[in-house]
This record gives sequence, C-alpha cells and structure tokens, in this order.
Amino acid sequence: MTMLNTIQAVLGIAIPTLVWFYSFWSMSKKDGFDQEKVFDMVLYGLFGALSLGFIIEVVTHGRFSLNIQDFNLYAAVFGFVDVCSFVALKYKWSLYRVLDNLATSFVLAAAFWLLTMFAKSQFKSSYVVASVALFVSNFVLQKYRPSFIKSGMGFSLISGIFCLVALLLLPKNLNLIFVGLLFTLSLVVLIFRLRSIYGRTKVDNSTPNNF
Repeated sequence: MTMLNTIQAVLGIAIPTLVWFYSFWSMSKKDGFDQEKVFDMVLYGLFGALSLGFIIEVVTHGRFSLNIQDFNLYAAVFGFVDVCSFVALKYKWSLYRVLDNLATSFVLAAAFWLLTMFAKSQFKSSYVVASVALFVSNFVLQKYRPSFIKSGMGFSLISGIFCLVALLLLPKNLNLIFVGLLFTLSLVVLIFRLRSIYGRTKVDNSTPNNF
C-alpha cells in the first residue's frame, strides 16, 4: 500500500467521521442536550468503536495492525451506536432522539464519503448522484423530521436501509454479523416505538370525553 493510497484511505474515513460527529453534536445541541455530555458521549462512542474494530481485527487476522484496510468499519459503526445508546440511557436522555440524531448525521457523513469515493474512482458520476440524493435526504430529515416521522423511527428507517444495501453489496464474511446486529437493533427500536405510540393512543381513546 503506497503512501498516497494510505493518505486517501485515511482521508476517506476521517472526513466523513468528523462530519458525522459534528453533525451529531450540532443536532443534539438544538435538541437541548448538555453539550459537555454530548462531547463525552462521542468520545465514549469513539472509544467503543475503535476497541471493537481492533478486537475483531485481532480475532480475524490473529494480529494487531494499524493498517486501515484491515480495520473492520462495520464493527466500529455498531460499536459506536451501541456505546452511545448505553450512555444515553445512563444520562436518562431520550434514546429515540439520540439514535435519530446519530442516524441522520450518518446520512450526511455517507454523502461526504461518496464524494471522496468520487475522487478515488476517477470521477464516476454515479457517486455524485448518490451523494446529492443523500444531501437532499439529510436536509429533508433535519427540516421536516418532527412533522412526518415519530422520534425513533428515523433511526429504524435509515439503519434498515443501510443494512439492506450492505447485505446486497457485502461479501459473505464477518461483516454480515454486525450488519445483522444493527438491523436487529433497528427492529427492536421500531417495535418498542410502535408499542409506545399504540399504548398512548389506546389510553387516549379509552379516556372519557369531558363535556
């Protein structure tokens, strides 16, 4: 792996990751979450992502390496989301809102990642089209999310689509385990959210009208 390829690989991961973290922090700030705790959450999540990614690398290859090509990004994404979920529960924050912010920020990060792939792939137009679609999706999710989708369902929708795309594109290897775990988490969140909405609606309908 040449130095130029190494730099391209690092930038292809670092830029989208920084965009993800900044977007998540910005959205969390707008939602009224404590900024210092949000920063701590990102650090905990990053630690969990790197730890799980390197652990899987050691288990898979039998050695520890800083080679970016050997790092398991799908394990890192799952580790980041998982740790942030536990931290949100510890802070007694709305887990649905935190997961929604993570997922929406991921859409923006994926758009930037596709732009880096556009430059790396000798300017294939398909990457630009997909990137523009994600930028538009991110704008719609941030601007109109409260009016057409309940809190928590955004995470289930985005992670579900991500997992389905990954299952179609990924080879049959260890990555599928973490894609499956993330898909399971999205289903669990969706089920609990629907139960919460249904239970609230049932209570409202059973309450007698006051005249």
